[in-house]
Amino acid sequence: MKRTLLLMLVLSMFLSCAVRKTAEGEKVITIEPAPGQADTIRPVEIDTTATTVKDTITFQKPSKLAHGWRVQIYAFSDNARAELAYQDAKLRLNVPVYMEYLAGLDDTPYKIRVGNFLTRQEAEKYRDFLRENGYIDAFIVETQVEVP
Repeated sequence: MKRTLLLMLVLSMFLSCAVRKTAEGEKVITIEPAPGQADTIRPVEIDTTATTVKDTITFQKPSKLAHGWRVQIYAFSDNARAELAYQDAKLRLNVPVYMEYLAGLDDTPYKIRVGNFLTRQEAEKYRDFLRENGYIDAFIVETQVEVP
């Protein structure tokens, strides 16, 4: 009876795996737990070229929010264009970059905003820096910001 239950559990794990072919061989990229087994099975990433299994679960400390300012550098109506601008800004800028969706305000709901400034003076200084470096339409937005 125990063997049958164990065999069924192992079989359900393998049947629910998503397998992707890569240049190095096959890699299991996700494992979905069987119904009722969420507490006993965790998603893992298995690299078939290595000898260890690495958990794909990462835990981040929740950020505290405070009143502050960000600098908006773009606004788009199209999600795809907003995503490209967001990725580009993340590569170029030395502050946190956020893509926010604000429906109903105007016809450009996707906003690309940067920074977590606690004072308006800090935000103004960074806005001026951005304007000098190609983000000529950058402006300050009062909002909730993340603090360490």
